[in-house]
Amino acid sequence: MLPIARSALAGAALALLAIGAYAKQVLTYTHMQNVKDIQYILPNNNNSYSIIRTDYVDFSGKTPQNARNYYYFDMAKDGKATDLIHKIANPDFYNLNSIKWLDNETVVGYDGMDLYTMQYPFTGPRSKLWTNMYPVKLVGYVDDDDNTGGNLYFEAPALKDGTYTQTTLYRMINDLLSGVRQSKVTVYDTVPPPDNIIVVNGTMLSNTLFKLKVNRPDSSSANPTWTVGDKENPVSMWSYLPSDIRNAGTSVVKASAVSRDGNWIAQVTNTYKKSGVVFHNDTISVSKLGNSDNEYTTWGAINPEGSVVDAVYFSPNSKYLAWVQNPEPNAPYTNTLLYVYDLEKRNITVLGKSLDRPISNPAWSVDSDVIFATVQFGINARTYRFSLNPNEDPTHYNEKFTTSNIVPINSQSIIFTISSATFPAQIARTEIKANQSDIILNFNEWMLDDKDGVIINDARPFEFTNSNGTVIQGMLYTPHSFTESGRYPLIIIPHEYPDTPDGNRWVSGSFAPQVYASAGYVVAQVNFQGTRGYGNKFAQAIYQNWGRGPAVDIADMVNTFDEKFPYIDCTRIVGVGSYYGAYLGMYMTGLTDNFLGWVLHSGIFDLNTYYWSIHGGYRVAPYFGGGPNDSDHGADRAYRANNPALMSASFKTPVLIAHGGDNHLVDYTQSFEYFVAVQNNGVANTQYVFYSNSTYELTTQDQIDLYERQLAWITARMGANPTTDESSASSS
Repeated sequence: MLPIARSALAGAALALLAIGAYAKQVLTYTHMQNVKDIQYILPNNNNSYSIIRTDYVDFSGKTPQNARNYYYFDMAKDGKATDLIHKIANPDFYNLNSIKWLDNETVVGYDGMDLYTMQYPFTGPRSKLWTNMYPVKLVGYVDDDDNTGGNLYFEAPALKDGTYTQTTLYRMINDLLSGVRQSKVTVYDTVPPPDNIIVVNGTMLSNTLFKLKVNRPDSSSANPTWTVGDKENPVSMWSYLPSDIRNAGTSVVKASAVSRDGNWIAQVTNTYKKSGVVFHNDTISVSKLGNSDNEYTTWGAINPEGSVVDAVYFSPNSKYLAWVQNPEPNAPYTNTLLYVYDLEKRNITVLGKSLDRPISNPAWSVDSDVIFATVQFGINARTYRFSLNPNEDPTHYNEKFTTSNIVPINSQSIIFTISSATFPAQIARTEIKANQSDIILNFNEWMLDDKDGVIINDARPFEFTNSNGTVIQGMLYTPHSFTESGRYPLIIIPHEYPDTPDGNRWVSGSFAPQVYASAGYVVAQVNFQGTRGYGNKFAQAIYQNWGRGPAVDIADMVNTFDEKFPYIDCTRIVGVGSYYGAYLGMYMTGLTDNFLGWVLHSGIFDLNTYYWSIHGGYRVAPYFGGGPNDSDHGADRAYRANNPALMSASFKTPVLIAHGGDNHLVDYTQSFEYFVAVQNNGVANTQYVFYSNSTYELTTQDQIDLYERQLAWITARMGANPTTDESSASSS
């Protein structure tokens, strides 16, 4: 393990328990939204520069607006990191989406339906490369051998056969964006897949990979710019896929990649199957390209069947393809492993088996001999180094933080983002031979300022043994004014996804534990059985046990708090949950009335009806072994045992329910039906808040409304204000 150096900057940022000694303001929701959250680090081809994007909310105008900052970072230069990073101020750059590097000094991105290029250091105007297109994601660029241009690969909506008709799509998308709606009867002979698909005026468009010929600038020109090649229409890669995938009817390209030498492409397609069980079957197809568009050889289904693959990564030397996926079919709750495919030998090496922990975010070293990746160990996510030799144990570089966005700079150093529950993400650099890591960039130094900084509440891990003898871990947040002699109400936040751990990382948004702690509450996040990061046996405990298992663990946690933490008032508890956390809250209101209330955002009330929705079946079926009517593996019994809708007669707890009107992941009717069930039981102090313009994520304005609304509602449920000593607790 590499220690984290306490440099002048890192010392201030990491000495988190001392922050309260000089920070002046209590952390509020406005402060949380002003935090610059690092979205990505995008290096150019020779790893000399990288673009860094940070997101935040701008409160300077009449209404808060989502905002972003872009920086370019001279990674290859020596010197103080703060002197090597420069903010990009050009507004033209900020309008670009899906940015990629064309070469070491040129980026490409799209704005609306036009494609533009910009030159480093991004102070000049942008140049239009192509128009009347609708790319979903830019994938990469590869130079031709003569270095006069090359091919730009992108994913975009296409007709069902994979063809891209520019004029037709331009008109259809323009109609969509301008609000033109024409009634048209559409007959589906198969259920359309829920991801990466657009339906415009009744025509189904599937996500497809394309390549577009582009030319480098003519240096002799007065205004040298990149241009589109002779072929104005891009070449579809749809025909490169195996015929069984093309003919499946519900196949779409969900991810793709191109090798640096331009000889290989990889496409990930998700073909949804239904044979007793509805599930993803993400398939990786690899094509070796020839000298013309019609020359290629494809190998399909190179990966194990039936698991989720989110991205694929070619090595810099174009000899290998890497990805992560679950080793067991149809089991998203199991640990992911790292797979490496040798493109010439056509064999797979599996890495990370000995860890028994989920692996994510792989990044190739510059010389292609090792892969760096994030591995979740309980509440912390560590950076690991994997040799391509499966017999060599991987090594890790940090212990007590959460890392992501790994970027190898050279053979001896990497940079990555690092965060904790008590400070937002920063950028660290690891010198591998020196066995040392330093935090080099902090975008939120204002939080540490003596005058304008904020008090960040303490957070610490805790653990307890549940009723069946399993050790359960979580994070406990305490208010800045916390004393052991105080008596504090408790807020419990189950995690948003059933198997995704909460841990030692910064959390923003409407349900940020730091915000509740600033309001004077003790806040608990618990990694109940079924959470990944604790081994496969622990993760698999959620199978057919979606509700009761986690609910029992939460009850055992409350009993432990009541016995061992006298400063927690376990007679005053409110739960707060979103998506799966909201489902679990609905389920628990059918089990117990020991909670004073629940705040529930976008929850699943009826597992049966959710299963038959466009997104529901393939999301929940793996956790139950099939659908509500499947009896082969006991799925039907599991649905009945874990369905809040079948427990409605027991609902007695007040609830504040929120849902976005355009939420396509969980329809608002799920929350409304739960609201009706609670109202029918005559439960007082129950509200349903409908945000008509919000999708699966609330708009900034709606987040602020829900934040203020829920704190007022929680305070009303808890009775007296949070207390800080025994006398005030007894008087309440």
